[in-house]
Amino acid sequence: MRWPRKERHSKTVQTEQQFDDPLHLVSLRLKTCEDALRKNPDDPDALFTKAVFLARIREYRRAIDCLERVTSLNPEYPMVWGLLSLVYARMGDYQKAKDCRERSMVVDS
Repeated sequence: MRWPRKERHSKTVQTEQQFDDPLHLVSLRLKTCEDALRKNPDDPDALFTKAVFLARIREYRRAIDCLERVTSLNPEYPMVWGLLSLVYARMGDYQKAKDCRERSMVVDS
């Protein structure tokens, strides 16, 4: 005789699968950033976070746009130059990556 199993609802299973999907999590984070930016378009934390998740899904140009906006709001924002360097390197623009890396060393010291 088999042990009775508790049946799961398909909606619950679907929700659990969505939270296991990295792209779904990224889209949720991006939506949270967009909501924050609707309230305050000059929120450097939301812009930086949005850039992190855009870079994660290889939307490098959009990530750079966010990061450049952060630098215009606060050029000494923590890690902004390091992330810009990384994104430029991923795009293959090694000179800009080097310039940003050098700038990050000046800001961080």
